[in-house]
Amino acid sequence: MNRFGWLAVSLGLAGLALTGCGDDDGGDTMTGADMGPVVSCADDPCAATERCFDREEGGVITGHRCVACPTDAPNPDEQMPPCCWRVSNADRQEMPEFRVTNLQIDEPTGSALTSGAVLNLLAQSAERETFNWLMQVTVSGTDVTVLTGYGQYNESAGTYSFVDGIAPTDGGGDPDRWNPIMIEGTLSGDTFSADPVPGAFSVPIFDEAGVNLDTELPLTSFEVVSATLSEERSCIGERINDRAAFNNYETGGQVVTFVTVEDAIATPVMQLGTTICNLISGSDCEADATGDWRFPPDGLCTDGTCAACDFSATGDCNAWRIVGGFAAAGVEIE
Repeated sequence: MNRFGWLAVSLGLAGLALTGCGDDDGGDTMTGADMGPVVSCADDPCAATERCFDREEGGVITGHRCVACPTDAPNPDEQMPPCCWRVSNADRQEMPEFRVTNLQIDEPTGSALTSGAVLNLLAQSAERETFNWLMQVTVSGTDVTVLTGYGQYNESAGTYSFVDGIAPTDGGGDPDRWNPIMIEGTLSGDTFSADPVPGAFSVPIFDEAGVNLDTELPLTSFEVVSATLSEERSCIGERINDRAAFNNYETGGQVVTFVTVEDAIATPVMQLGTTICNLISGSDCEADATGDWRFPPDGLCTDGTCAACDFSATGDCNAWRIVGGFAAAGVEIE
């Protein structure tokens, strides 16, 4: 079996393992004739650290369910619904701070990068906080500045902090690639957006213990299409079920970025025994010619600036366009 065939089997097994784990949909409480009166969210049946959803049939409330924040996260009792924020942004609405709690990659459509298995791995890493992507937002009128990138969790203080020059340099890697980048945007109502930023940065994902590097997301020409802030600016999106799965949040933001072929080939995914390139291309990047890849590159990046590219017409495309949604929750960034 070639490497990509092994990868397909691995992804299938991973998908079965992940979807079979945590299939409970958040502690639904369904009522019937022999179960006493219907309990709805109006009766405040859930704990303070849970979010209540009414169940309806034909416009009639038939029960409820209580959705809790991740129980396998560090200090889970500090998190609050609806998006599992650790620190409220209600008193700092001009300078809200967030951690990305969910990432749902939508494009390239059909590639393994958008498969349930890979997205579930991302979701589990976000749940355990071994994948910490921070956003420090400054609002001035309709102008928005966002410092975003990898952050370390400081468990003793319950805070996060950006890093400076600590990325591993094995194989000639840039020690600054985990450093945050600054993006400039515009606020319209409760939604901000930001044009693509030239240059590249990476967000690392660690193993279950949070110690060994599993993979990185190497991003170029990063753009925030939209990100809608909640009323108190503590949430972007909301948690809608308890599963540690990619669809456990309703996302409130969308981003577009590019991953270059060079970066994708050089970035392993330890848990799956493959590379980012194999996941996106649907082929063995080392063995197969680029033109034979199932999903050839569809972007062209030059000096950190990227645009769409038609590989069948030009043959010189060197990146993939990545589109995804995200959710985020309020935290304290030192």
